[in-house]
Amino acid sequence: MNMDERMTLTNNVRMYKFALTEAILYLDAYPCNEKALEYYIKTRDLARIAEEEYERAVGPLHSANAVCEGGKYLWTEGPWPWEMEANR
Repeated sequence: MNMDERMTLTNNVRMYKFALTEAILYLDAYPCNEKALEYYIKTRDLARIAEEEYERAVGPLHSANAVCEGGKYLWTEGPWPWEMEANR
């Protein structure tokens, strides 16, 4: 995967998570707004899809989604995003 593809996946996750946070804040103030609730549900689903696409291509975003194989917890297996190997 090249860096442009990785950045596209990362930006999709960020975009949908930001929109989801904004929808939640709006619904905190206007909990009976049906259009806002529909937007929240749609955005929540899109955020979930974006995270799944990222994790399939790059790896887990959260430690709760880490894989355990052969009695070993693989969350700490590199490379980390700031390491050169991750940015190829």
